[in-house]
Amino acid sequence: MKQVLYGERVRLRPWQYLDSVAQDAWPPFDEPSQVFWHIPRRAALGNAESTWSYDYDPMRYIWGVENGAGTLIGRVSLRDIDKARNEGRLGISFGSPYVGQGYGTETMIVFLDHCFGPLEFRKILLDVAGSNRRAVQCYERLGFHYAGSDWRAPSARDDLRFLDSPVYRDILPYVRRSRHGTWVQFFEMELPAAEWRSRRQAARMAR
Repeated sequence: MKQVLYGERVRLRPWQYLDSVAQDAWPPFDEPSQVFWHIPRRAALGNAESTWSYDYDPMRYIWGVENGAGTLIGRVSLRDIDKARNEGRLGISFGSPYVGQGYGTETMIVFLDHCFGPLEFRKILLDVAGSNRRAVQCYERLGFHYAGSDWRAPSARDDLRFLDSPVYRDILPYVRRSRHGTWVQFFEMELPAAEWRSRRQAARMAR
């Protein structure tokens, strides 16, 4: 299933063990709200595995994303693969120096073409923090639509004082706070194969 995929500026190839070392060397995001971006789904909490074992999990596949210089800049994965339904759950992340340069959108296009082409998936799912507006808007542009939502609690160790700053008032609609704790809204989004093919055909005709 995992072959090398090419875009104009990116190359997706199977994740390797040493990629975890390179990923750990990425500088942290200078964005306090990023503590909300990767709160796991409740169904996934019992399936935590170390990165090195992903390649041997038939329900999960990971690709490293490289730029034109061959530098590892991100990763994209399929997990919770349901072969009976021909659907899987997408995950994507990039190092902080490579965000906001269009790499994410290009990677998604290359990856979705592969999922709905050679892999013959019928639907791709994902979940995303509502507060991560850049990611949500990217998925909307690609054709993902909303299929539900849930609320998740960040770690008790996370510093959430940034929420008191007016700078972050735009994400407050996606946050619940009370004396009992803090919860963040996550959206369930999905993209059927027919929708993706229709959009790709329209894009080709518009050229």
